Parts: sequence; structure tokens; C-alpha cells
Amino acid sequence: MSKLHPMFLLDGRIMTPTGRGSFRFVEKTSLEELLVAYDRAYPDFTDDPREDVIAAYREAETHAMANVTFGIQAVDRSIDTLAKR
Repeated sequence: MSKLHPMFLLDGRIMTPTGRGSFRFVEKTSLEELLVAYDRAYPDFTDDPREDVIAAYREAETHAMANVTFGIQAVDRSIDTLAKR
């Protein structure tokens, strides 16, 4: 199971971890763009495995679709994610 999780903002937008210590808005980036940036990074600058980045993106994408489809506001786990670092 991935240790990375999306960050949920108060306004309902969702950010996904890049695996390089930062986050990107799910609605403004595709998985392909995220992985190209990840693969271009020097290995010393990748904090997390590629598989965890993919899993976190898929989780963020699922929550984003639920927000759009059902108007569901996702639970904020960003504090838990940051506390574990």
C-alpha cells in the first residue's frame, strides 16, 4: 500500500504528490505529465517510488471524479501525510 496520499484543500481542490517533495493540482496535470517530470528528475531528488506516485495520483483522480459526480467533499488527510514525514 502506498504511503503517499493526495492533499485535499478546503476549497475542494485536490493536489497529488509528485514523489519529489511537492504537489500538483490533479485538474491541471495528467498522470503522463507527472511521470515525465518524475522520470527526468535526478535520482537523488526523488523521495518516493514511482509506483507510490502512480497510486497516489489514481487515488486523487478517484476523489476528484467523486467530487464532480456526486458533489462529495473529500476528507482532509493532508495533516496526517505531513505528520508522517
